[in-house]
Amino acid sequence: MYNTVISADAKGLIEYWDIDTFELPTERLTFRLRSETDLFDFAKVGVELTTSQMLCLNWSYSFQSKCIPKSIDISPDGKLWASMGSDMHVRVFKFESGKIYKKLDESVENYKAMQTNPESTFKIDAVDFGRRLAIELQLAQAESAPPSNVIFDQSGYFILYPTMLGIKLVNLVTDQVHKQCWYLRFSNLSKLFSTLVRNAFWKGRK
Repeated sequence: MYNTVISADAKGLIEYWDIDTFELPTERLTFRLRSETDLFDFAKVGVELTTSQMLCLNWSYSFQSKCIPKSIDISPDGKLWASMGSDMHVRVFKFESGKIYKKLDESVENYKAMQTNPESTFKIDAVDFGRRLAIELQLAQAESAPPSNVIFDQSGYFILYPTMLGIKLVNLVTDQVHKQCWYLRFSNLSKLFSTLVRNAFWKGRK
Protein backbone atom coordinates (compact mmCIF):
# COMPACT_ATOMS: atom_id res chain seq x y z
CA MET A 1 0.00 0.00 0.00
CA TYR A 2 2.72 2.50 0.99
CA ASN A 3 5.69 0.84 -0.74
CA THR A 4 7.67 1.53 2.43
CA VAL A 5 9.90 -0.33 4.88
CA ILE A 6 10.17 0.60 8.58
CA SER A 7 13.48 -0.13 10.28
CA ALA A 8 14.98 0.27 13.77
CA ASP A 9 18.58 0.26 15.01
CA ALA A 10 20.60 0.00 18.23
CA LYS A 11 20.36 3.76 18.74
CA GLY A 12 16.61 3.39 19.15
CA LEU A 13 16.03 5.31 15.93
CA ILE A 14 13.16 4.54 13.57
CA GLU A 15 13.48 5.08 9.84
CA TYR A 16 10.99 5.00 6.96
CA TRP A 17 12.42 3.89 3.61
CA ASP A 18 10.97 3.97 0.12
CA ILE A 19 11.76 0.50 -1.24
CA ASP A 20 12.75 1.93 -4.64
CA THR A 21 14.68 5.10 -3.76
CA PHE A 22 15.78 4.26 -0.18
CA GLU A 23 14.73 7.80 0.78
CA LEU A 24 12.04 9.09 3.13
CA PRO A 25 8.75 8.63 1.20
CA THR A 26 7.51 12.15 1.93
CA GLU A 27 4.80 12.03 -0.73
CA ARG A 28 3.05 9.30 1.26
CA LEU A 29 3.51 10.90 4.68
CA THR A 30 2.13 13.94 6.48
CA PHE A 31 5.55 14.98 7.80
CA ARG A 32 8.76 16.11 6.17
CA LEU A 33 11.06 16.12 9.19
CA ARG A 34 11.37 13.49 11.89
CA SER A 35 11.34 16.29 14.47
CA GLU A 36 7.62 16.57 13.65
CA THR A 37 7.03 12.98 14.77
CA ASP A 38 7.39 10.71 17.81
CA LEU A 39 9.94 8.47 16.09
CA PHE A 40 12.57 9.52 18.64
CA ASP A 41 10.51 8.16 21.54
CA PHE A 42 12.67 5.04 21.96
CA ALA A 43 15.96 6.91 21.82
CA LYS A 44 14.76 9.48 24.35
CA VAL A 45 14.23 6.91 27.11
CA GLY A 46 16.57 7.76 29.99
CA VAL A 47 18.25 10.52 27.96
CA GLU A 48 17.73 14.24 28.46
CA LEU A 49 18.21 15.63 24.96
CA THR A 50 16.37 18.21 22.92
CA THR A 51 14.85 17.30 19.57
CA SER A 52 17.64 19.12 17.73
CA GLN A 53 20.22 17.11 19.66
CA MET A 54 18.35 13.91 18.85
CA LEU A 55 18.63 14.74 15.15
CA CYS A 56 22.41 14.59 15.51
CA LEU A 57 22.27 10.98 16.67
CA ASN A 58 22.26 9.80 13.05
CA TRP A 59 25.88 10.91 12.84
CA SER A 60 26.97 9.56 16.23
CA TYR A 61 28.29 6.01 16.03
CA SER A 62 29.03 5.88 19.76
CA PHE A 63 25.49 6.57 20.98
CA GLN A 64 23.70 3.54 22.44
CA SER A 65 20.06 3.91 23.36
CA LYS A 66 18.77 2.57 26.66
CA CYS A 67 15.63 1.49 24.82
CA ILE A 68 15.73 -0.49 21.59
CA PRO A 69 12.71 -1.51 19.50
CA LYS A 70 12.56 -5.30 19.71
CA SER A 71 9.83 -5.86 17.14
CA ILE A 72 7.79 -4.11 14.49
CA ASP A 73 4.42 -5.20 13.16
CA ILE A 74 2.17 -3.33 10.73
CA SER A 75 -1.63 -3.43 10.77
CA PRO A 76 -3.35 -5.14 7.83
CA ASP A 77 -4.52 -1.80 6.38
CA GLY A 78 -1.07 -0.23 6.83
CA LYS A 79 -2.40 2.73 8.82
CA LEU A 80 -0.81 1.72 12.14
CA TRP A 81 2.35 -0.02 13.23
CA ALA A 82 3.37 -1.26 16.66
CA SER A 83 6.59 -2.05 18.46
CA MET A 84 7.64 -3.58 21.78
CA GLY A 85 10.61 -1.72 23.25
CA SER A 86 13.31 -3.13 25.50
CA ASP A 87 11.77 -0.92 28.21
CA MET A 88 8.68 -3.17 27.94
CA HIS A 89 6.45 -0.36 26.68
CA VAL A 90 4.18 -1.12 23.74
CA ARG A 91 4.01 1.79 21.31
CA VAL A 92 1.43 2.01 18.54
CA PHE A 93 2.17 4.62 15.87
CA LYS A 94 0.10 6.18 13.12
CA PHE A 95 2.00 5.37 9.94
CA GLU A 96 1.41 8.57 7.97
CA SER A 97 2.13 11.04 10.79
CA GLY A 98 4.71 9.06 12.78
CA LYS A 99 2.83 10.07 15.94
CA ILE A 100 2.17 7.73 18.86
CA TYR A 101 -1.45 6.56 18.92
CA LYS A 102 -1.22 4.37 22.03
CA LYS A 103 1.50 3.73 24.59
CA LEU A 104 1.12 0.89 27.10
CA ASP A 105 3.42 0.30 30.08
CA GLU A 106 4.14 -3.42 30.55
CA SER A 107 7.30 -2.96 32.62
CA VAL A 108 8.03 -4.89 35.81
CA GLU A 109 7.95 -1.60 37.73
CA ASN A 110 4.39 -0.95 36.57
CA TYR A 111 3.24 -4.43 37.59
CA LYS A 112 4.89 -3.99 41.00
CA ALA A 113 2.88 -0.80 41.47
CA MET A 114 -0.34 -2.53 40.42
CA GLN A 115 0.39 -5.41 42.79
CA THR A 116 0.36 -3.02 45.75
CA ASN A 117 -2.83 -1.32 44.56
CA PRO A 118 -5.82 -3.07 46.18
CA GLU A 119 -8.12 -1.86 43.39
CA SER A 120 -5.96 -3.19 40.55
CA THR A 121 -7.61 -5.78 38.33
CA PHE A 122 -4.16 -7.23 37.56
CA LYS A 123 -3.30 -8.06 41.17
CA ILE A 124 -2.47 -11.75 41.68
CA ASP A 125 -1.40 -14.05 44.51
CA ALA A 126 1.77 -12.73 46.19
CA VAL A 127 3.63 -16.05 45.91
CA ASP A 128 2.74 -16.38 42.23
CA PHE A 129 3.82 -12.77 41.64
CA GLY A 130 7.18 -13.45 43.26
CA ARG A 131 7.65 -16.48 41.02
CA ARG A 132 6.87 -14.41 37.96
CA LEU A 133 9.34 -11.71 39.02
CA ALA A 134 12.05 -14.37 39.22
CA ILE A 135 11.19 -15.51 35.71
CA GLU A 136 11.41 -11.92 34.44
CA LEU A 137 14.95 -11.70 35.85
CA GLN A 138 15.91 -14.93 34.10
CA LEU A 139 14.36 -13.69 30.87
CA ALA A 140 16.27 -10.40 31.05
CA GLN A 141 19.55 -12.25 31.54
CA ALA A 142 18.97 -14.96 28.93
CA GLU A 143 20.73 -13.88 25.74
CA SER A 144 19.18 -16.71 23.72
CA ALA A 145 15.58 -15.92 24.71
CA PRO A 146 13.44 -14.56 21.85
CA PRO A 147 12.51 -10.90 22.39
CA SER A 148 8.99 -9.99 23.41
CA ASN A 149 6.94 -8.61 20.55
CA VAL A 150 3.54 -7.21 19.65
CA ILE A 151 1.36 -8.24 16.72
CA PHE A 152 -1.92 -7.12 15.14
CA ASP A 153 -4.83 -9.44 14.60
CA GLN A 154 -6.35 -9.78 11.13
CA SER A 155 -8.90 -7.01 11.73
CA GLY A 156 -6.27 -4.46 12.79
CA TYR A 157 -8.44 -3.43 15.75
CA PHE A 158 -6.59 -5.57 18.29
CA ILE A 159 -2.97 -6.05 19.33
CA LEU A 160 -1.61 -9.07 21.16
CA TYR A 161 1.60 -9.29 23.16
CA PRO A 162 3.16 -11.35 25.98
CA THR A 163 3.55 -9.93 29.49
CA MET A 164 4.74 -11.28 32.83
CA LEU A 165 1.12 -12.18 33.64
CA GLY A 166 0.29 -13.83 30.33
CA ILE A 167 -0.80 -12.79 26.85
CA LYS A 168 -2.76 -9.56 26.58
CA LEU A 169 -5.32 -8.74 23.93
CA VAL A 170 -6.01 -5.00 23.67
CA ASN A 171 -8.82 -3.38 21.68
CA LEU A 172 -7.28 -0.25 20.10
CA VAL A 173 -10.71 1.31 19.54
CA THR A 174 -12.27 0.89 23.01
CA ASP A 175 -9.02 0.49 25.02
CA GLN A 176 -10.57 -2.59 26.59
CA VAL A 177 -7.92 -4.99 27.85
CA HIS A 178 -8.47 -8.73 27.79
CA LYS A 179 -5.90 -10.82 29.60
CA GLN A 180 -5.29 -14.49 30.11
CA CYS A 181 -2.97 -15.64 32.87
CA TRP A 182 -1.04 -18.77 32.07
CA TYR A 183 1.40 -20.61 34.29
CA LEU A 184 3.92 -20.33 31.46
CA ARG A 185 5.75 -17.10 30.65
CA PHE A 186 5.29 -16.57 26.91
CA SER A 187 8.03 -14.45 25.40
CA ASN A 188 7.12 -14.21 21.72
CA LEU A 189 4.05 -14.42 19.50
CA SER A 190 3.85 -15.12 15.78
CA LYS A 191 1.14 -15.41 13.12
CA LEU A 192 1.17 -18.40 10.84
CA PHE A 193 -1.77 -19.04 8.56
CA SER A 194 -4.04 -17.12 10.94
CA THR A 195 -2.91 -19.30 13.85
CA LEU A 196 -1.35 -17.83 16.95
CA VAL A 197 1.83 -19.71 17.81
CA ARG A 198 2.97 -19.12 21.35
CA ASN A 199 6.57 -19.66 22.47
CA ALA A 200 7.11 -20.18 26.17
CA PHE A 201 10.33 -19.07 27.78
CA TRP A 202 10.11 -21.14 30.93
CA LYS A 203 7.74 -23.92 31.83
CA GLY A 204 8.68 -24.49 35.46
CA ARG A 205 6.90 -27.11 37.49
CA LYS A 206 3.29 -27.23 38.58
